[in-house]
Amino acid sequence: MLEQELISLAAPTLAGIKPGSLFSIQLSSDELTHLRHQLPGLRLVVLAQRQKKLLYLFRPEQLSLILMDPAIQRFLLSLGYTSFTVGAALHHLRNRLMHASGFPHEIGLFLGYPLADVQGFIQHHGQNCLLSGCWKVYANAEEARHTFEAYRACRQQLLQRYADGVPLCQLIVQTNPAGAAHPADAPRYWRSTGSFHESSHRETLDTRRRTAPHAPLRRRVPGSARSAPIPAHSRPPQCTPDTSPARAFYSPCSTRHRP
Repeated sequence: MLEQELISLAAPTLAGIKPGSLFSIQLSSDELTHLRHQLPGLRLVVLAQRQKKLLYLFRPEQLSLILMDPAIQRFLLSLGYTSFTVGAALHHLRNRLMHASGFPHEIGLFLGYPLADVQGFIQHHGQNCLLSGCWKVYANAEEARHTFEAYRACRQQLLQRYADGVPLCQLIVQTNPAGAAHPADAPRYWRSTGSFHESSHRETLDTRRRTAPHAPLRRRVPGSARSAPIPAHSRPPQCTPDTSPARAFYSPCSTRHRP
């Protein structure tokens, strides 16, 4: 299904531990509109289009924090970027994708890759890296290894929740732009908690009935941290989740897109 493939390609961005994800797919305008409606708080834009669309799914508040970094601004200035608002930076990136002689490797910054790794990839032409995973690592290999694991665990958890009946729009962790942590710190938080932020788990019984009708319903027991099953006679009639087919994604490059 279309939504399931999106989760597989962009789970860390949906969970708020990665500022953006990049993937190349073939889909119609109606399907693109449908996806955008399922992604509250996120933006899905077309960066380039040939036979397939190169899509960029991102969190505007996290991308804005990246573009405010003075070291990143100095690096982007050397590549012709003159404004560091989200809209202006994406406009220049689109132009670079269309007209640059080679691939604009600074796109890794828009995906949350560390500046040292983006610069190392360019300097070494993609060779002699310390570690190769979601991107090629040239500094802080151990930290990058933990981040790769956090992304993997996040993807596994979101796919499982979706399989359990939770719709795509409820898998998205909503963050507070005013208090958002720097994107580099998000995977570290994920590793320390092993799950979403607490606010993403506040599901009511009514929500649980609609999103996972076949899962055991549970209610809080006063004075206890544990929950107890709701008696069968008090459960509402069950319904069947929507399983209508949708167009699949093709040729993903997602988190393994260079650099």
